[in-house]
Amino acid sequence: MSSGAMAASNSGRAGWKPVSSFRSSTAKASFRLMREDGSMTEPTLQNARVLILEDDYYLATDLQAALEAAGAQVVGPFADPADAARALKSNAPNCALVDLNLGRGIDFELPQELARQSIPFAFVTGYDRDAIPDAFAGTARVEKPVAPQKVVEIARLLLAV
Repeated sequence: MSSGAMAASNSGRAGWKPVSSFRSSTAKASFRLMREDGSMTEPTLQNARVLILEDDYYLATDLQAALEAAGAQVVGPFADPADAARALKSNAPNCALVDLNLGRGIDFELPQELARQSIPFAFVTGYDRDAIPDAFAGTARVEKPVAPQKVVEIARLLLAV
């Protein structure tokens, strides 16, 4: 879904134009991985498909811009978990970034489906660990507010697993 489509799909937000305070230079993360031979490499997001489930329009578009600047193909962003679930069937991502509360309360349906399909994901949420069921105890949790470059680092970590 394009940013414009997301804007039109959010009730009360029709006609909004994508506006972002993001600057592409902030997407340059300093995260590095050590290869088996001891050399260092920066993992790439080139052509990685990253699903975003986030109902905050401005955060979603900032995350999208950061991930695309790092080479990722963004699946979404989606504000509705049902739309994100449909995308899993037609354009399966390599990893996902999932908000827990999308205006209708906490929903774990998409994370359950991601886990079932062995798609690595992280929660991007303002909720603490206590709000997350034990079944997701090992899932990464990034606390909001979050800088877009931090999410790029998290996506790189998810893909390195």
